Amino acid sequence: MPRDTESIRHPLHERITETTLWGGFRGRDVWNVYPNSFGVPAGRNRGRFADKQALLRVQERYWKKGLPMGMELELELPSQYDHGGDNYVYMRDYEPVKEVMELVNKKVIDGMRNFALRNGQDWYHWSHTVSAKGDGSLHNGVEFNFQPFTTNAFKKYAASTFQDIGYTKFQRMADNAGIHIHIPKAAFSDVELYMWLLLIQSLNSAKHTNGSTFIETIGQRGTRTYSHDNDLLTGERLYNAVINRRWSQGKYRQINFNGHGNTMEFRIFASNQMPERLIKNMAFAEHTWRYVHLLMDFINDEKYTQALQFLADANMFAGYIRNPNMKGHNDELASFVKRRWKPSSTNGWQFDDTVLPNLVRLNEQFQNWNNSESINNNITTNTEEVAQ
Repeated sequence: MPRDTESIRHPLHERITETTLWGGFRGRDVWNVYPNSFGVPAGRNRGRFADKQALLRVQERYWKKGLPMGMELELELPSQYDHGGDNYVYMRDYEPVKEVMELVNKKVIDGMRNFALRNGQDWYHWSHTVSAKGDGSLHNGVEFNFQPFTTNAFKKYAASTFQDIGYTKFQRMADNAGIHIHIPKAAFSDVELYMWLLLIQSLNSAKHTNGSTFIETIGQRGTRTYSHDNDLLTGERLYNAVINRRWSQGKYRQINFNGHGNTMEFRIFASNQMPERLIKNMAFAEHTWRYVHLLMDFINDEKYTQALQFLADANMFAGYIRNPNMKGHNDELASFVKRRWKPSSTNGWQFDDTVLPNLVRLNEQFQNWNNSESINNNITTNTEEVAQ
């Protein structure tokens, strides 16, 4: 939540106007994953907490409730409305754009009000969960900006939106449109962030029998102008990327590590309106965090080699996704991986000689991190109902 929570505090009797229901249009890319969102602490210094206990407390909450993630969903308007045609219409004047925002925001408002009522409160927190803007990569389309949801909350409040209004309101397939998902750097210790980058590189090298990588399979598209392959990070470059929580590969990569400063952005997904595909994408992003967080059990016991084995083999990650006993298991993601991921016989990623010593070095730094009792935690309990 933002510090000025009073600005998004509403009495239960407040009349919800039409203007309130839709998120409005944005001009330039001013959307930010943190303001007016649901319980997402930004941390400090590009998502790094100043206090170890604050990080551990937030991670415990995310592990139980789910990781809050923001989504940018790009869609083209139907071709009959393109530039130059007799029926041309700009996205600001296209009624289904407003319809999407009204539908999602109303569901969230109702959810927050019901939570407040059940808890005997006379006010509730609510802010716009989706807004719309244009995007330079689109011919004549719209980018919906969803403020952070957990996978389960997105499934409950937003995933079925396009199914509900009808798939024909927007183009079903458009090569130039994509889906971008932001995850908070604040959810990661430096050790976990290091392992996360290793995992991404491993998944980007693992091959399907058709030659596609795991990343391309899960994203349902190959590289594009706005989502090039990431350069391979090794040695001190990889270590420094973690310590500085940024690297200078630019925005238009499959993984934009710099995101909105305090986030990392998956740019790998093809545009889609189907609920199961939208949920699958959110769940995949969350599972990358859950996986490395789980591997901290090995790291805490100084079993570094075992942890690296799990990071190097994409099939182990696929098995984790399919395991219904894992915390945060998601049926849509598991079903997709079970049907679509057909690994080739050579899927073991070989880490270079610097990986193990750097992993040890980062863990030693983490274990010696301050254990101050001060907690800088801006999570507001009231807003967590939507995120559950």
